[in-house]
Amino acid sequence: MKLKKNIIREIFPHLKLKDKNISWFKKLYIYINILAQLWLISIISLHLLLPYIAKDTYRYQKVNFYTYDEVDDFNSSNYFVQVKEHIFKNQLYEENININIYILNDKNIYGILNPIEWLPNRQTFGVTQGTKVFVGKVNIEKNKVYSATNANENLDALLVHEAVHVMQNNKYGWFYTSFRMPHWVKEGYPIYSARALSIYTEKWLIDYLVNKDADIENWPIFSQDQFYGLLVKHAIEKMNKSVDDLHLG
Repeated sequence: MKLKKNIIREIFPHLKLKDKNISWFKKLYIYINILAQLWLISIISLHLLLPYIAKDTYRYQKVNFYTYDEVDDFNSSNYFVQVKEHIFKNQLYEENININIYILNDKNIYGILNPIEWLPNRQTFGVTQGTKVFVGKVNIEKNKVYSATNANENLDALLVHEAVHVMQNNKYGWFYTSFRMPHWVKEGYPIYSARALSIYTEKWLIDYLVNKDADIENWPIFSQDQFYGLLVKHAIEKMNKSVDDLHLG
């Protein structure tokens, strides 16, 4: 009976707040536990509900786009086909994988799915979880995606970038991709994959080197990733390295 009571108190930690003479430290722990449970329930619920509450769904073979705003059919169809074809051209793409892309256009829902977005001065545009890609605040007509700091990136390039992360996880395994894969390859290859799209250009990096301090150690992370993209480009196009050579170190 006591074991059952303890299990119930762990599942519903607010019951512990009724204990007498509870310390402030334990109260803080209980409140953190409650918030963690609420967040976990929210993220599971969103993963289950999002496919069913989308206003529009665009399905192309095994790449599915879910949008939550009204989008002009003709323009959006051409737009998503172009992104899909760019994904299919990637050497990591395998037919056995489904890629689900959720264009939320809601910073609060995106913040639940990607909590680091709430940290100060964060500049995230999308997040990959399993075979799902979540994108926050967007303007499809302008082809733009915005961070919490209102920095922007081209949406088509961001979608390809995040889809490549899904393919990396699928082919090499989440653990290897997260902890063993060289970081410059993990981030540089998705940028190289989106090189034909307008955000990822060599001119951007050249302008940066001409106009700003070229001390790589002090570059913002986005600039480092641009540099990693050029390293991957050089390895593949000049040194004739295969995609597997790069990813497997």
